[in-house]
Amino acid sequence: MRFAYLRRFFAACFLFFATTLLLTACGGGAGGSTTTTPAGDTLRIQLSLADGSPGNRIVVGTAANVRLTLYREGNAAKPIANARVTFAFNAELARLGLPSGQTLTDATGTATTTLTGLAQGVDTLVATAEYTDAGGAAQSVNVSLLYEVVPTTTPPSSGSLTLALAGGSQLLSGTQGSVTAQLLDASGRPVSNTIVNFENDSSFATFSPESGTVLTNAEGIASLGLIATAKLGADQLKAVAELPGGGVVPTTVNAVLNYQVVSNGSPGTTPPLLSLAATDSAGQGDNVVAPGDMLTLTAVLLDNGLPVANQKIRFILQSSSPLASLNSGTATTNAQGRAQVQLSALSGGFLAGAFSVSASTVYRGQTLSLDLPLSYLPPVPGIGSIAVAAQPLSYRGSTTVTIQVIDTSRVNRPALAQSVVVKLTSICQGKGLADFDDANPTTDLQGVAVVTYRDLGCGHNDVLSAIPDITSAVGASQTIQLSPVPQSSPGVPAAVQFVDATPTSLQIRGSGGSETAVVRFRVVDANAQPVANQTLNFTLQEQLASIASLNTASAVTDGQGLAGAAVAAGTVGGPVAVVATLAGNTALSAQSSQLLVSTRIPHQNGFSLSVDIGNPEFHDYDGVVVNATLTASDRYGNPVPDGMVVSFKTEGGIGVVRDALNTTSPVGSCVIRNSSCTVTLTSAGNRSLLDQSPAGLHGRMTLIAFARGEDSFADNNGDGRFSDGDTFPPAGSYRYGEPYIDGNESGVRDIDEEFLDFDGDGVYNDGQEGGLFTYHGLSCSHATLCSARNTRYTFDRSVVVWSGSAANIVVRNAGVAVANGGTIILPAPTLVSGTCVEGAPRALTLRVADLNDQSMPAATTVALALDAGNLDFDGYTVPNTNSAALGAPTISFNVIGAFTTIVDASGNATGCQTTPGTIGVTVTTPKGNVSIWNAVVR
Repeated sequence: MRFAYLRRFFAACFLFFATTLLLTACGGGAGGSTTTTPAGDTLRIQLSLADGSPGNRIVVGTAANVRLTLYREGNAAKPIANARVTFAFNAELARLGLPSGQTLTDATGTATTTLTGLAQGVDTLVATAEYTDAGGAAQSVNVSLLYEVVPTTTPPSSGSLTLALAGGSQLLSGTQGSVTAQLLDASGRPVSNTIVNFENDSSFATFSPESGTVLTNAEGIASLGLIATAKLGADQLKAVAELPGGGVVPTTVNAVLNYQVVSNGSPGTTPPLLSLAATDSAGQGDNVVAPGDMLTLTAVLLDNGLPVANQKIRFILQSSSPLASLNSGTATTNAQGRAQVQLSALSGGFLAGAFSVSASTVYRGQTLSLDLPLSYLPPVPGIGSIAVAAQPLSYRGSTTVTIQVIDTSRVNRPALAQSVVVKLTSICQGKGLADFDDANPTTDLQGVAVVTYRDLGCGHNDVLSAIPDITSAVGASQTIQLSPVPQSSPGVPAAVQFVDATPTSLQIRGSGGSETAVVRFRVVDANAQPVANQTLNFTLQEQLASIASLNTASAVTDGQGLAGAAVAAGTVGGPVAVVATLAGNTALSAQSSQLLVSTRIPHQNGFSLSVDIGNPEFHDYDGVVVNATLTASDRYGNPVPDGMVVSFKTEGGIGVVRDALNTTSPVGSCVIRNSSCTVTLTSAGNRSLLDQSPAGLHGRMTLIAFARGEDSFADNNGDGRFSDGDTFPPAGSYRYGEPYIDGNESGVRDIDEEFLDFDGDGVYNDGQEGGLFTYHGLSCSHATLCSARNTRYTFDRSVVVWSGSAANIVVRNAGVAVANGGTIILPAPTLVSGTCVEGAPRALTLRVADLNDQSMPAATTVALALDAGNLDFDGYTVPNTNSAALGAPTISFNVIGAFTTIVDASGNATGCQTTPGTIGVTVTTPKGNVSIWNAVVR
């Protein structure tokens, strides 16, 4: 993980230096680039500044000279004249001295122009030369040049880095101090998401994190733990960071801090010390995580250098955004004094971030705590491949292009598991001679985007460029072989064009929906005019009869040059495309955009309901709102159609359900958009029914969502139908039969539980026919398990806890509840060698529940206070949960009393006594309702 960052750092350095090498490869200074074709022809491009000096930087408002040379290698280089050169670049950053963007090489094989800087930025100038080689064959070669446009006056790139050690310049031996480094730019503004590297003499102190590399936060601060060893003396801590400059090369800033390790004043002893470190799966110290990574956080507690066992350590994740999660908030030290939890990095987007984890404990009356700074390293999207389905493409034809986006920051370069927009451009598109059906497609969760590319009469090979629309993303280019412009002969076919498909998605055969689509193509001449009476032959790109078949093998174009093919859906879902080829001239063809064949109704395992708050403050208030979202897909994982209605029912008819977005939807339903819909559940109605639920389930309400769909099954033979040899039900838990309100949450319908009668027979049907669970679905050919009904209600349930506002607070001492206003006796302090030693900790438990013994509302806070002594409880916030198992959790904590030393007239200690005090519990709900419990400790 840390090494992944280093890989990115070195990759950036390599890119800079590789660019420099590329621009000097021709011997023409820092402004040249050379590309050699397989035939041995060489194209060289060189950029020089206005004064003639080489370089790749253009100042805004000034022009640089561009010189391109094309020659044929041999014993003597032979220039290639009259080659057509086309330039492509970002017109927002620079202006070319050629209005058309094209020119011809002269007798020396040279073409020249100028490039004037318009706006600050970095871009690539691409030149394409088209010519005829010695054998008379058409050739095309590309060359690119990286250049940078800089402001007229580039401000000096400077800043500051300052170091500070908490508590001054001294550090007690055997203890941990906190060092902060603040990075500011030249204007005094904080610089975030920048690495600060620390160095020192490790014999005096070690770092936490061990690597000594920390990322600055939004305030420009990087925090480091400095753990002093037993060695006494002075040392110097150094910090280094890089500030982005006005050009390509960053500016380095440094800071130095002098500190001294001094004795802790206890010869032969070391005070209690808590340390915290993070390690990766290989056991190596690491403080950088990327999505999907896992770190082990290890806290070690030592007393006088010896491990302390059976001590509870609390871990808290400090982050302004969800960059990571912990598998547990507490852990107990083992015999080696070690307590461990796991930290998992989440998909935190594409921006680097800094966060920290704190570890704390109360030991011998002393609170020990420290923070471990961590850094989130985002994925770096890059184009892994660009695949063109059909090449060469016929004149004015179309084809599909598949783009694979990967994470370039990883060694194995996996597919990017986050959706990202990809920006597509091409040289011909920039001239209006080609286009995409979507120039900004979004990848799926496998990093794939598929688009249709159309040649609009470019006449020569095109270069397609793709780059994820994310800062620091890595782009790529791919040549698309296009056919040349045919000779202008009116009425003579020159191209086949895809026109449209109606509809664009089909339902599998036998499902009762749209099972046939018409795909239209047009034949045109070189002037883009329609050509009639031409025969087009049709084929499927994927010859899978189970997905689709052609009802039309060929057709003759009409007066508009149009001919269509009918495509029929098969019994298996999937994408399909039609290819049209001109009869007698296979070089003229076009491919349609992809059609989708699916069931278009949800299946049971693709029907999911969730609520955003599982325990809202519902019980004592009307009008409180939570959202419930239903997501549905067909058995192939494809979206169900927009407009499908999903109905809802609440247990006992309590609460009000409305479509969150569509106010015209009937109450108690929502309309699917993009495969999901959301309803609001508003608290209302008579709560007494919920309060009388079965024991342990008071205050819990079931919400059920349902819609017409089909069963799920495991298609073991891949024929797209439920047939002999397939598995039903599929592995895992499964919901059969008609939907019902599972009031007691048993997973089995009881006779008094409401159900939704799909077939209207007045009897609950559990999904069995003749003693066997039968399959209800659109495509069934099983010998014995096909139901007489081919659809059913697909459904899902979610429980909402109607949490109350008044807390029932129970504190137990040795298992016995302590009354509000009661007394807790603490272990007494003892007199040892004339010094009072605190008593042992008193272990207590705390449980906070609502009136129905359910969880308090989500975000309710629980605070403890002790006015004399110490306790190892730093607060608790009720989580968002509807779990019956969790309910109202029991929290354990320890109390250590304060003490007073009894002295005689001579000032000698004669005894010890506990200082009386008060312990209090305060519970506050999101609506501000407060419940209090107090007791005396002595």
